[in-house]
Amino acid sequence: MQCECPIAGYCQRHKVRKPSGWHKLCQTKAAYFEAWEQGRGPGQEQKPDDKREQRRKSVVEATQRKERLVSWLKLFRLESEKGIGDTADRVVKQQKKSKAWIASDAHDAVNCLLKQCSCSRIDAVERLNTKYPY
Repeated sequence: MQCECPIAGYCQRHKVRKPSGWHKLCQTKAAYFEAWEQGRGPGQEQKPDDKREQRRKSVVEATQRKERLVSWLKLFRLESEKGIGDTADRVVKQQKKSKAWIASDAHDAVNCLLKQCSCSRIDAVERLNTKYPY
């Protein structure tokens, strides 16, 4: 199909006002015409992208989980520790020694926090200490 509008202005087909530049794009560029046909062209009300919204929500939830984990780790702080990195490292090491110290899912979450910061455990501890100092 092709643009049917003889002049720039309101396009009844696409339900949008097209200035002369947009009208020319609609007449000459198939990609623009198709975008208007699909309801995602310039000037048309954009429908929310479900995948993008789901991704945004998952990032927000992950950030909230991380903050809760950091708050939880602060409860286990020792005076000698400089930051969350030291506490997380100690918690993981203690869990390996005595299997019943904390729940396995909490242990996994702390381990994951360390792995997200760096491939190197020492570097991860330093980064977490810098980001979340006591």
